[in-house]
Amino acid sequence: MGFTTETQSSQSSEYFLIQNSLLRALRASAVRSLLDRFNQHSHANIYASCENFQV
Repeated sequence: MGFTTETQSSQSSEYFLIQNSLLRALRASAVRSLLDRFNQHSHANIYASCENFQV
């Protein structure tokens, strides 16, 4: 009985570790894509304001 509960707990902790690393990777990629999008928008706005200033 004790052996089965031990193996179950180790499996669940392994699962949580895997889940945490997956979530961290997903979060990192999501943040990166958001930053990229934000940078593109900010650059576009800067160019637009420069054009308006020249006109």
